[in-house]
Amino acid sequence: MAPPPSGNYKINNVAFNTQYADLTNGSSVVGTQIMGHHEDDTASGISHRTFELTVIDQVVGLVTLKNQTSGTYATINQEQGLVQGGAKEVLQLSTEDGSSYIIHPQDVNIVWILKDENDFTPITAAAAPENNTKYWRFEKD
Repeated sequence: MAPPPSGNYKINNVAFNTQYADLTNGSSVVGTQIMGHHEDDTASGISHRTFELTVIDQVVGLVTLKNQTSGTYATINQEQGLVQGGAKEVLQLSTEDGSSYIIHPQDVNIVWILKDENDFTPITAAAAPENNTKYWRFEKD
């Protein structure tokens, strides 16, 4: 199934549905961690949690995710096992139901995972677990 259409989104974890992908402090420093955080409805917080999804290839689900505040892209640091802000990286969105997605490098089983429901929990990158901590929803901004 295809990725969501290009546009601005908040990325919500399925297992911990109060948690959104949040670029820490909206920092443009390469390597800044992307963490889980609840939606606090502050202007700065909302922009740290808003990513511009650009569809590169709709058939295979290739996209980029650019943070609204920093201008950096969501990247997967496979060596450190972390999701971070950095240079443009094409990611793949895989889905079975068209609403929940696994976010990973193209054809690689290293996926975004949120391990718990606490604010400031780093989003890690590892082999897909059996549970639903690996699934994300894209909520139109």
